[in-house]
Amino acid sequence: MTEAQLQARVRHLLVRFGWYVVETDRASLGRSRKRGGVEVGFPDLLALRGDRFVLIELKTKDGRVSEEQAALHARFRALGIAVHTCRSEEQVLAVIRPGHPQAAPVEGDLREGVGKGE
Repeated sequence: MTEAQLQARVRHLLVRFGWYVVETDRASLGRSRKRGGVEVGFPDLLALRGDRFVLIELKTKDGRVSEEQAALHARFRALGIAVHTCRSEEQVLAVIRPGHPQAAPVEGDLREGVGKGE
């Protein structure tokens, strides 16, 4: 599965469970430090639900975090903002599961629909 395919699946999954998802289009950023207010290295997804938010960096099994990503993620962490690097839908589900410090309560089975190509 490519990172783009994983991102599409994760976005669909988050929306299904009531999250508003912002995708950052960094492919169009080129070498610019910012475009449209999004700095190079910003996580792939910003998910919002109620008063909660989750920053998610998606990587394939062999994908690596770039220097720009690592630097910006470290800045976020220094500010007390978690950035979750996830390599699967299962890892994303673990982040949004009830009880996670940044997850809003979710009704129903969070595993429903995972891996079914939705």
